[in-house]
Amino acid sequence: MITLRLFIGINAHPLIKEEISVLKNTLKQFNADVRWESPAKLHMTLRFLGSTNPALLPEIVSVLESVCTSCPPLRIRYSGTGCFPDRRRPRALWVGIKEDSGELVKLQKAITHGVGTLGFESDDKEFHPHVTLGRIRSFTNINRLLDKWESTTFESQPTVVTHVDVFKSELHSEGSSYTVLNSIPLRG
Repeated sequence: MITLRLFIGINAHPLIKEEISVLKNTLKQFNADVRWESPAKLHMTLRFLGSTNPALLPEIVSVLESVCTSCPPLRIRYSGTGCFPDRRRPRALWVGIKEDSGELVKLQKAITHGVGTLGFESDDKEFHPHVTLGRIRSFTNINRLLDKWESTTFESQPTVVTHVDVFKSELHSEGSSYTVLNSIPLRG
């Protein structure tokens, strides 16, 4: 059976993509072995669905429409930097996302619960809103990069999130590409 590799997320605002790209270009000078994400791919994942039967897409969209009806547009800031899981074993570099009202966390939990009713397994990981900037492939020049990363401050102007997207992710030898299949407005 043909499946789609799906996730639900929020695309980064175009101005934020530009700001993050400037930051990324500064970090590239350290020649660390990092696979940097292209600006087009910068997003916050709310729920990774994985390999999904395409017939479920209308039901996923229906769940999201129901959830998004009660969620207002979100005022967020891209703020702070870090790495997963930690500096001793870094695998990914990220820029954090802050939303003060608590609506973002409620939205993420409601989406996780909603897709759970469609048979998607529960995701018990703590939600840490972020945009992945790059994935570390080896430790070549990584300490110099991490020293700079830890001393970097990143704080955007507030932006407003007005919709949630269903993304299709396709894996290629040179990385992945994302396509937005559906956008669901936040209407609360």
